[in-house]
Amino acid sequence: MTPQITLKTLKFGLPALTPAFGEMLAEAASVCLEAQAQRIVCSLFIRQDDNAEISFLLRRLQVTDAMRRAYRDEQEATEFGACG
Repeated sequence: MTPQITLKTLKFGLPALTPAFGEMLAEAASVCLEAQAQRIVCSLFIRQDDNAEISFLLRRLQVTDAMRRAYRDEQEATEFGACG
């Protein structure tokens, strides 16, 4: 079974990430993924240093018009989204 990463979990924060900032990162990443025509669940492949590849299912947020307006600067959304 392929492991799943759900961006929604960032909304709950992490030890070094506030819930508010986590939600912002999840929204930015979701806007970027939608702009690239990615579905709600898409495949994510990560190549390790030894060239081994790990695959995940990545579940993004449902993007709203408010999110699109908030992250309309594509460069900024990409920078924040890459952190998410």
